[in-house]
Amino acid sequence: MREGGYTLVTVTIAIAVSAMLALAFFSGASNDTRIELLSRSHLVVKRLNSAVSAYYDSRCQFGAVPAPTVTDLVNDGLLNGTQEVAFTSGVILNNVSIDNTGPPPALFKYQVKFLSAGDAAIAAAGKMNAVVSGVYVTWTIVNDSNSRSSLSEGGEYLRAFGGNSC
Repeated sequence: MREGGYTLVTVTIAIAVSAMLALAFFSGASNDTRIELLSRSHLVVKRLNSAVSAYYDSRCQFGAVPAPTVTDLVNDGLLNGTQEVAFTSGVILNNVSIDNTGPPPALFKYQVKFLSAGDAAIAAAGKMNAVVSGVYVTWTIVNDSNSRSSLSEGGEYLRAFGGNSC
């Protein structure tokens, strides 16, 4: 005569199936989150560009402007901290460069290193100003700063010298 209830084998199989379903669900959700974070890399670059624009505008009247580091931007009070321009885990800002060799406005280039070429492609997807080269993405952004200080400096320069502001 059989008593009611589940055997140890039945309970073990049910737990194993539940664990596999949970693992499949959470690994898919984790991948979606990673893709979403990578695709938002350009927003981090835009925040960084705002700080670099202000940095450049405050120095460009005095000649060549060296490319800043994130630490320079934090020390100048243009960023509240490094977390303000933090990329997703494992992604690093490789280089910031300023190209002001031609006529104004200057071009700012941000080279970011990703963990894989696939991640770089996801980060740059659909962005006209992004160029992918292996694990690197380089965003090029024109200095379109419209801060009050840069506008007033530019206006004073034009009034005083009749030339081009940087």
